[in-house]
This record gives sequence, C-alpha cells and structure tokens, in this order.
Amino acid sequence: YRLATLHVFVAFGGSRLRHWWARMQRQLTASMSAVVWLDAPDSIVLDRIRTRGRDQPCLEMQDAEAQDWLRQYRAGFDASLALVKEFRSEIFVRFDTAEAEPGEIADVIAGLLEPDGG
Repeated sequence: YRLATLHVFVAFGGSRLRHWWARMQRQLTASMSAVVWLDAPDSIVLDRIRTRGRDQPCLEMQDAEAQDWLRQYRAGFDASLALVKEFRSEIFVRFDTAEAEPGEIADVIAGLLEPDGG
C-alpha cells in the first residue's frame, strides 16, 4: 500500500526515486509467499472505506472527487502489483469480494501457502 501511495501521490520526477521504488518493490516481492488482492467494485470499496472508521483521504470528499482519488490510487496499486505479477505471478491471486465467498478465499490462500504451492 505504501509503495502504491508513493507511486501515485509523490512526484516521480527523479530517476533515483524511480529506481529506489522499483528496487524496494522487487525486494518486497522476493520476500513474499503470496499476494492476495481483496478487491471490489469502486462503489463498494468507497462505501467500505467510509464505514470503517479509519482515517482515509477520501472520507470528506464528494462522490466524484472520491471516485477520482480511488482511480488514482488504483493506478498506483496496479503499477505496484504489475511488478509482483512480472517477477512472481505464481504467488498472485485477486478476489472480487463482492462475489467470492470467504471459504473460497481461504481455500485458495491455504493452497498458496502449502510447501508445494498447492
């Protein structure tokens, strides 16, 4: 999440920062056993953010502004996850939590964490 936030909301004008970001992403990816992306349609994500009681930038935004913020954040998140998929696609799985059942998610995660990778 932090690398995605940096990617979207910090100016990446310098090559040193871009190289540092890519290096951190590769190191993080190499250390992971699995990447599980629990996602949902934008309207559901924004509703969940607004009802969880955590401090988020979009809490006080009007719907259009919040949707734009989420689009920007998703772009950074997609860029972060693109490196995971590029280097270690076998550890990456995405679920639409508006449709996937918790048991299904748990079964897939358990399979990813087995010594032989499921």
